Amino acid sequence: MKASRENYIEPVAMLYAKALFEVAVESKQVDSIQAELIELAALLSENAALNQAVASSIFSPEEREKLVVALSEQSQMSPVMTKFFKLLTAKNRVVVIDSIRDAFQLLSDQKKGIMRGTVSTVEALSSAEAAELAKAFTKKLGKQVVLESVTDKEILGGLVVNVQGRTFDGSLKTTIRRLKDTLERQSI
Repeated sequence: MKASRENYIEPVAMLYAKALFEVAVESKQVDSIQAELIELAALLSENAALNQAVASSIFSPEEREKLVVALSEQSQMSPVMTKFFKLLTAKNRVVVIDSIRDAFQLLSDQKKGIMRGTVSTVEALSSAEAAELAKAFTKKLGKQVVLESVTDKEILGGLVVNVQGRTFDGSLKTTIRRLKDTLERQSI
């Protein structure tokens, strides 16, 4: 993960994610609980009224718990995820659900030996190109690398790969800048 603010995980979210992750590992349900956590975060993100109802103190704790139970039943959540959702609601931590989801992803990736990153190019990479690039970085870094492809017209050409705080810049923009800096140093 990049060390930028956009990927910052709040310490309280990491605590909740670690607790949930430990339960998921013990019960051998890491993938299914992760999928449920992703679905729950998406549901709350897409429905502002629902999010406010479970996160707000406007409703009594009993009313919020009834809503959580109803949502859990409707979504067919596992008992582990239902208990976790109840805990988040009771402790007023629903507001950090996205950060908990990201922290859980990070813990899961670490356990599986996966490194995530992005590859920025002027035009979208084909799936074959993205797979080849991920394969090359997997070999280079010694861990499985999963890359998300993004487009960035400002790099002019080439590519920029960021993998967990490390940047590999092969962009035309950077090459031109380096050439310009070299020429300026030589003319002094």
